Amino acid sequence: MDKHRFYIILTLLLLVCCSVSAQRDYYDYIPEDRTTVYFDDFNNDASEKFWTGKSKEHKGKIKYGQYLFKSVAIGLKPSYMAPHFDLDPSKDFAVEMMLSCNGNDYGLVWGQDKSLERFYYFNLIKRGFIIKNEKKTIIKGKIKKLVTEWNKITLRKVNQTYYLFVNEQLVYEMPYEPISNIRIGVGTPGWKVFVDYFGIYYLNAKNEFRN
Repeated sequence: MDKHRFYIILTLLLLVCCSVSAQRDYYDYIPEDRTTVYFDDFNNDASEKFWTGKSKEHKGKIKYGQYLFKSVAIGLKPSYMAPHFDLDPSKDFAVEMMLSCNGNDYGLVWGQDKSLERFYYFNLIKRGFIIKNEKKTIIKGKIKKLVTEWNKITLRKVNQTYYLFVNEQLVYEMPYEPISNIRIGVGTPGWKVFVDYFGIYYLNAKNEFRN
């Protein structure tokens, strides 16, 4: 009986360890493990979510199958284009986009306007990345060898943790906080950002021991 109980406990511990470590592996979730909430490859002249036009702070347009977002605010003021999405905060999800820039401060933004501490920037910068909100810098890290001309940025929420990837490599993780009426998009202070595609997905339950 004790031996049988030992093997049960050992199996449970292995399952927990595999589950925790698996979230840090980009390829642990394959396309079959997710359900598309929204996807845009910008192959049409108009986008369902991403604004096109020009204002005092930024402009956006779709050209050659890409979404071009440019901050035109004076003094490199942070600017973003982040549409609202009706995401269930109780579900696991992922946000992913492929993008390029003519500068070195650009990336993913997400959060809630009314709570500035819960509006995050995950940007690629010179020789690294930075994660911050409206009040402070959360982390500034070096990933020089990962960054290329075009870069894939992925935000993955699993259970109570955010996992952030650059070109399919985990660079940081931090606690998840439920955000209602969430906005997700692209941001930059004063540069041109080119987005090749943008997708949001629910992550489905999966087999931890997939072959």
